[in-house]
Amino acid sequence: MKKKGDFSQSLKASQTLIDIAPFDPEGFNNMGNTLTVLGRLDEAEESFKRAIAINPNYSDFHNNLGFIFARSNKLYEAIKSY
Repeated sequence: MKKKGDFSQSLKASQTLIDIAPFDPEGFNNMGNTLTVLGRLDEAEESFKRAIAINPNYSDFHNNLGFIFARSNKLYEAIKSY
């Protein structure tokens, strides 16, 4: 039975998507979102940057990265991302 707040399955599913389709930015975005919830902001930042590297035109990836920068008190970077 899955516990509420247990994000291990989400991390595994995201990694599986990344392994199967490494050029699909959604795997990195999903991984970043899960890592954000877990408070692993440095890792989340890297995941969002990888999603942006694959598809720099998708605004949600930039917004997610901006949120990480804001939470990390990197305000100049946050403004640039938004």
